Amino acid sequence: MRRGRCIIEQSGRELTVEPGEFGFYDTAVPDRLTFHGAWQCEVMTAPSTSLGAPRAAVDEARSHPWSATTGAGTVLAQFISACTSMTVPASAARNH
Repeated sequence: MRRGRCIIEQSGRELTVEPGEFGFYDTAVPDRLTFHGAWQCEVMTAPSTSLGAPRAAVDEARSHPWSATTGAGTVLAQFISACTSMTVPASAARNH
């Protein structure tokens, strides 16, 4: 989250993500995202099976917000930000 706040509801749990944090959710499981305030966020998706992590680890990752400004979260946040700001040349987009 860059601005605002997001509440992620999934699997009977509620996770609040504030600016400077990010949260994981599983797109294979029904969810509800509720945004509050003037919000801005970046989103990246990947199949949970491609992570190479046990299901329990994926569920644990979904259980709390993660800092986007300290530790490994900083690297992940920078990677997501770089990916979302990339543009695809028109010639490459036509080939897909």
